[in-house]
Amino acid sequence: MSYERVYAGETTVFSGKLETAAGAAVTAAQVSDLRLSLVDSCTGSTVNSRDGATNHKTTPLPNVTLGTSDGIVEWEAQPADTALLDPVNGGEDHQMALTVTFDASDGNGVQVEEFRHRIYGATFLGLTGMEEIDMQIGEDPNRSDNDRFFLELMIDAVTARLEMVCDRTFLKATAAYPAVQILSPDENCWAVDLKRWPVTKSDIVSVKHDGDGVFGESITAYDSTSYGMSTPRSLRKKSSPWPEGVESLRVEHTGGYSRHTGGVDPHVRHAVAMQIGTWWSIRDKLGIQAESVQGANVTTFFRGGLIKEVQDLIPYLSGRLPG
Repeated sequence: MSYERVYAGETTVFSGKLETAAGAAVTAAQVSDLRLSLVDSCTGSTVNSRDGATNHKTTPLPNVTLGTSDGIVEWEAQPADTALLDPVNGGEDHQMALTVTFDASDGNGVQVEEFRHRIYGATFLGLTGMEEIDMQIGEDPNRSDNDRFFLELMIDAVTARLEMVCDRTFLKATAAYPAVQILSPDENCWAVDLKRWPVTKSDIVSVKHDGDGVFGESITAYDSTSYGMSTPRSLRKKSSPWPEGVESLRVEHTGGYSRHTGGVDPHVRHAVAMQIGTWWSIRDKLGIQAESVQGANVTTFFRGGLIKEVQDLIPYLSGRLPG
């Protein structure tokens, strides 16, 4: 099974080659049945109506091509194929099965070949990209899917560790996918910190209080004139402190750091790539310290220390720079 990661809603192309046992290319005329299915690996739900019920040979499937004589079969995944079924997940693993029935014409009769391909679509793919990593470890056109998957797990690992130590979520919230944070103000608390920042006052959608933490009908909705942003992450009450209570304050907002690796500061991308290059050089000695599973997404924390360049990012990314 092949594998790749893309931004949710992006297009990508899968290509495979049909061959007989003797290595001869299978022609289109030899193919009697070709079906495509796509399911979410966590829920089993069909994605974009790709249910495998239609035979391409009788009713051509959109975005599927079968070479006349070279045995090449291609599927161009559309935005709806990689889009998230549930945006709350942040990322989903969609598994394609391309099943082809053909007559080998070599005495072996009718044969069935199934291509499988995993597409992990995510709204945010971490604090660095493969281009920066290639600059550290060298570009390898023959890199295996397993090695690429391992490198991408390391991107997740560094990103998750920095989120933990910086007490921050890097994924930027949008009007389509706003962030909702439930807070527990202490006594005489004038300002609460948001996980996703920077945030401006215009990014705040609503601020509500419910002493019971239910947020049903008995809530207090604050007027926008009663609060403001004292720092890019701190929401401050103006005339009086926030009411004390456990999980009693609900803030919905947009804004944040980035939704795309290209929006990450270059020095951050570079330092994180250096970290992954260091881990890659000692990959045989790395072990899994912990795992967290969100749908089909596995984030792995490695027993490798953070290099100085990444440690130096922590005050910057957590908003604790002096002055």
